[in-house]
Amino acid sequence: MPESGFITKERVRILYENALASNLTIAVSVPIMVYLFWGRFPNLVPIGWGIFMIMTVGIRQFFLLNYNKTKNITENHQIFEIRYTWICALLGLGWSFLVAWGLTLPIFEHRMYSILLVTAVIAISVPMFSSSLKLMYLYILPSVGLATPMLLYRGGNDAVLGLALVIFTYMMLRSGRSVYSTMIHTLELQSQAKAQSREYAQLHLEKEKSEQRIQHILDYTPTAIYVKDLKGRYTLLNKKVAQLHNVEIQTTLGKNLFDIFPEDIAKAIQKNDLEAIEKQKVIEFEESSYVDGELHHFISVKFPLFDDEGEIYALGGIATDITDRVKAEESLKLSQQRLLLHREQSPVGIIEWNTNFELIEWNPAAQKIFGYSTDEILGRHITDTILPKSAEEAVKKVWQGLLNKTGGRHSINENMTKDGRTILCEWHNTPLIDDEGNVIGVTSLVEDITEKEKNETNLRHNQKMDAIGKLTGGIAHDFNNMLAVILGFSELIEKNISSENPKLHKYNSQINKAAERAKSLTSKLLDFSRKTPSSSEKTDINQLLSDSRHMLEKTLTPRISLSLNFETFIWSIYVDKSRLEDAILNICINAMHAMPEGGTLNLITRNTTLSNSEINSMDIKAGEYVELTIADSGIGMDEQLQQKIFDPFFTTKDTQGTGLGLSQVYGFVKQSQGGITVTSELGEGTQFSLYFPRYRESETNG
Repeated sequence: MPESGFITKERVRILYENALASNLTIAVSVPIMVYLFWGRFPNLVPIGWGIFMIMTVGIRQFFLLNYNKTKNITENHQIFEIRYTWICALLGLGWSFLVAWGLTLPIFEHRMYSILLVTAVIAISVPMFSSSLKLMYLYILPSVGLATPMLLYRGGNDAVLGLALVIFTYMMLRSGRSVYSTMIHTLELQSQAKAQSREYAQLHLEKEKSEQRIQHILDYTPTAIYVKDLKGRYTLLNKKVAQLHNVEIQTTLGKNLFDIFPEDIAKAIQKNDLEAIEKQKVIEFEESSYVDGELHHFISVKFPLFDDEGEIYALGGIATDITDRVKAEESLKLSQQRLLLHREQSPVGIIEWNTNFELIEWNPAAQKIFGYSTDEILGRHITDTILPKSAEEAVKKVWQGLLNKTGGRHSINENMTKDGRTILCEWHNTPLIDDEGNVIGVTSLVEDITEKEKNETNLRHNQKMDAIGKLTGGIAHDFNNMLAVILGFSELIEKNISSENPKLHKYNSQINKAAERAKSLTSKLLDFSRKTPSSSEKTDINQLLSDSRHMLEKTLTPRISLSLNFETFIWSIYVDKSRLEDAILNICINAMHAMPEGGTLNLITRNTTLSNSEINSMDIKAGEYVELTIADSGIGMDEQLQQKIFDPFFTTKDTQGTGLGLSQVYGFVKQSQGGITVTSELGEGTQFSLYFPRYRESETNG
């Protein structure tokens, strides 16, 4: 396997560390060898050999100096080993030359010098060159390779020395290989140790950086983070903890809860700590403590920390200050409570719709107005519940205006109740718009104005009737005074007219008739102006109608068929009989005029009990009433005409009518504490219904 750069570098370093000692050894050995062999050979041989060896040592010293100069700036240390190897190979050849020359000497003592030289070369080279086996082989083998065959060839003692040299060389080479292996293993371990050291240093650096980053995160996070040991002492906390409790991090480490918090708060927090440790799981608590004298609320998430063996060694915690949120929630809760109370106790209906016009909120006032419970109405479309067909088109326009944010905020329209009644409601609508400007729903305030509208209509009508009554009463009173004068003078004239002039009697008679008709008209005007009937009495309406039948039949044209339908037992009423007869006659005459081609006229009586839902258009009290219905089969009336027929002086007969007939009927019925309704459709006839309160002996009806 190729060696790592570190091992090569270390081997070369060890090699060059021994170079100086090797050079000194050779430098000392060369003169000794020259001296020992001086005179044994021609003198030029040892001199030339010595010069060669010294020059080679000099070159190696140069390489040593160059290595020491450049070893820290070069990456390729193997080049130094190659240089050193070739120089050592030259030195090995030099030694082998001298050894081989010395073994040729005939004297055994001289040959021993060569053998000692070989063993010295082997013995010295092993410790010095064992960091490079190749260099050691090149340095030793030339000398051994020449000396051994020569010794074995000579035989005898030389052969023994040759065998000894072989054994010694083998042992030294084996020792050198062992040293090399040990050194390589050591270098490998050293390399691993340095690598691990670097890795450890890197890990330590990264750990420090990680701890710094974590600490920075901990210190700048808006939540309080801490760690406690199992005795409740703080072992870690961030700046937020220190800021909240006005403590220093370093001085707080090692302290427990009771060193920082009041006893009651410390006990409460400690209880939560022990619960998280005991249950060995993450638990969320809501805790409180004082910060700058003010009670703050926290959400604390506490969790046990386990070691490698699964044992709890500490408790971690993350606390978030939710004081502002708690205050906001309390404020919102209070606001919601107030809003709920307002919604629940409001006398006005509060309704919320989604964009499909389906109801999603419904307060008790709305339930009272429309009669539906919340469970019955939620999720249903308006057209399925409270919207009559007649109002659908108008309400559709209102709804589109709300969705388009172009209008529809106020409307008055008819609605339906659960029990089928039609009521008039006033709506104040508000589109609910989100942050992006989209309509997400509609909130409505609704009020049943049926009674209000009826009262206002009655008030306006009564005010008008009262004003007209005062006016007509004043006119009638003054006109009566003038009529009294006219009638008085007419009587005087009539008494003083001679019988010889019949024309004057005729004229005076016409004056009296006209005055009587005028007196009758003023009498009606005075009756119209009165607040209450002048002579009310207990009356059986069936009997009154029976008595009036002949008069009615004579008044109506023969083309009119009169029909009387009475309830067998009818309650008594308390009215002015003569005015009731006039009222019936007035209505029947109007019916006759509405049937120029003839028809039927039905008079129907019955006892009835009117509920609150049935009196909303008549301004009367709920209770027991006698109902008189006069229905014709005439041309009928449109809605506009129906609204005016009871107005004084309103007539459809041009100059032929006074316009007082139906207004007198209306005034009489109201003065009798009763009510009147009219129902009519064009081409379908008209029906008047008069309601008179049931007479009771214990009651006084004026």
